[in-house]
Amino acid sequence: MLTVGAKGHIKFWTLGSGGTLSWVPADLSAYESEVDLTKPGSTNTTSCYIAPGIAVVGTSKGDLALFDGITLTNVIEGAHVGAVITMSTLGNNNPTATTQTSGVVTGGADGKVAFWDWSFQEGTLALVRKVDISTSSPLGTAIRSLWYNGSSRVFISTSNNDICDVEETAIKARLRCHSGPITCVAAHPTKPLFASVSRDCTFRVWSFKLRQLITVIKLDEKPSAVCYNQDCSSLAIGLETGGVMIMDGKSN
Repeated sequence: MLTVGAKGHIKFWTLGSGGTLSWVPADLSAYESEVDLTKPGSTNTTSCYIAPGIAVVGTSKGDLALFDGITLTNVIEGAHVGAVITMSTLGNNNPTATTQTSGVVTGGADGKVAFWDWSFQEGTLALVRKVDISTSSPLGTAIRSLWYNGSSRVFISTSNNDICDVEETAIKARLRCHSGPITCVAAHPTKPLFASVSRDCTFRVWSFKLRQLITVIKLDEKPSAVCYNQDCSSLAIGLETGGVMIMDGKSN
């Protein structure tokens, strides 16, 4: 077992007799002058095993570190712009395999999902492709968690409370919702739509028929109320500061 964390935490654990756990530190001797994975100011954010004995560690600086056993064997700098937040193993990790190709998919604060290949012969990771999830959201987004389904799709959750899946380079939003308390909803007077506002500073329009998000607009202040007028020509949003915003109701 491998654990990573703040203040340079990287520990490899072994389960001994009687159920006791013991650990050894990572061996960084090959890269000691080039990396700061275990320095007090460094934070190692995520990790996973991509094959028996082969582990990948992501850092808050956006780097990926590759370990064979407890020994650091390679560092990929700038894998993401900002922290590597999450990762998941790709491929079939059969412990008896000797020539298998596997890999890892990583998600970062930059809103990108990166697919990496790893093989026994090369002993390193090679970038296959990157998919920018932030392009599918008008608010921008960071990847919070991801899971590979074992075939060709990766399911992703984001900092905006979106759930998406990625297949090759295609992005499909499965669920989009507010990331804070909803303060008010209002039904459209003539269409199967309703509007919602939330303390996440967004105004959203939803379709009853399609059961999905239609529009999202980022607000500068926290809203407290929302209402259409009778002919739907305007829509009013009340703000917690006491102000009122008037929007074009026909375009929302």
